[in-house]
Amino acid sequence: MRYYRKSVLLVIIFMFLACGKLFAAENVALNKPTTDNGHYSSGSVSYPSSNGVDGDYDTHWSWYAHGSTSNPGWFRVDLENTYSIDQINLSYSHDAGNVGLTNIYNLYTSLDDVTWELIHSGTLVEQNTLGTSNPDNITSILFDPFEVGRFVKYEVVGGTHWAGLKELEVYGTVTPEPVSSVLFFLGGATMVYHRRKKKYNKKIT
Repeated sequence: MRYYRKSVLLVIIFMFLACGKLFAAENVALNKPTTDNGHYSSGSVSYPSSNGVDGDYDTHWSWYAHGSTSNPGWFRVDLENTYSIDQINLSYSHDAGNVGLTNIYNLYTSLDDVTWELIHSGTLVEQNTLGTSNPDNITSILFDPFEVGRFVKYEVVGGTHWAGLKELEVYGTVTPEPVSSVLFFLGGATMVYHRRKKKYNKKIT
């Protein structure tokens, strides 16, 4: 009986790990590698895409122009693993001098950095949110069911302000192993149980 209990315990632990339930929610884009199709730079001042995932709301990525559908400004982050993504936060500018200016954006995910899937579109509006309950002007996008991807791209295709973003935050858990792997493990655990049970029965007869 004790072998059966151990097998069941192993299965339960494995299933929790496979489902990502033992991992606390965290920003999996933080300080991950980024690339962009350009950023504003003038002398010693530069606003690269790495600013968009550095966890600092006082820095930002800025493109050198307004984005458009024919000439979008974008940056993408490599999460360095495949994740089940259930939330993305976008922190937009809170400059009191530019209240009302906008970025029209698209969000994409990709498994291979080649084929991209559009998962959300929206408009970010610059607001003077300092001193409010949302000082960093954060927009949260929830995904239910979750989206799966290793790469996340933020793309600006219009609006009245230069393309830019203070912070792109991605929340999710590492994608579980394929179901076949889970079934293989369960089958192995079952075989171990039956073998142990057979030996145990022989001892008591």
